[in-house]
Amino acid sequence: MGRRKELSKDLCNKVMELHKDGKGSKKKSKALQMPVSTVQSLIKKWNIWGSLDTKPRSGKPRKISAKTARRIVWDTKKNPQVTSGEIQAALEKDGVVVSRSTIRRYFNKNELHGCQKEDPNATKTPGHKMPDNTLTYLTTSGKL
Repeated sequence: MGRRKELSKDLCNKVMELHKDGKGSKKKSKALQMPVSTVQSLIKKWNIWGSLDTKPRSGKPRKISAKTARRIVWDTKKNPQVTSGEIQAALEKDGVVVSRSTIRRYFNKNELHGCQKEDPNATKTPGHKMPDNTLTYLTTSGKL
């Protein structure tokens, strides 16, 4: 089962008032019409943390906002030939610092595979060629 909505501050404070008055968990739950386990978990939270405030969620925070993520996807759909470096430069003009690997992660997540610019200094390797004597071998042996 998933988590339910957070309890209001007012309700939490009422539980703590009854707790300070020395009432038992069952009496508190009947008075406030809530499960005994909820009352007990609130008291346990108070004893451990000293407050009933909601703690920040676990996990690493997101590097970019949802708006920036939508912009990356939109720019890529608008121009499929755009590279991660070009998007990085465009975002940097707007004051958003994002690495190229983060941008590529959003490409892959949305099944948009940006392209890479060809390096003009790179040497191209020739494709695989069949040797000259292969054709004569295949025709004389009856395999073709």
